[in-house]
Amino acid sequence: MADHLAAQYHDDRLLQARQDMHERFSEYRGDVRAWVTDHIPFEPGALLLDVGCGNGRYFPHYAARGAEVVGLDLFPGMLAAAAQAGNA
Repeated sequence: MADHLAAQYHDDRLLQARQDMHERFSEYRGDVRAWVTDHIPFEPGALLLDVGCGNGRYFPHYAARGAEVVGLDLFPGMLAAAAQAGNA
């Protein structure tokens, strides 16, 4: 199982593909990431910890609301992708 997960999350290509497919075929036509982050109460200037951040796709939404975010993930490939979007 661990080997399968390590291969799955070696980089964010497969996660990115799943995220893109969800956006393309979801019946919800709004911005899911904005909807999720809008439901997290925090003040501008807050420091957030995103545990299981994946590829950091939510980071820009936190930043748009004035938060600084630090991401943690078990998989180095995810952290490398998240580092492109913010702190990981």
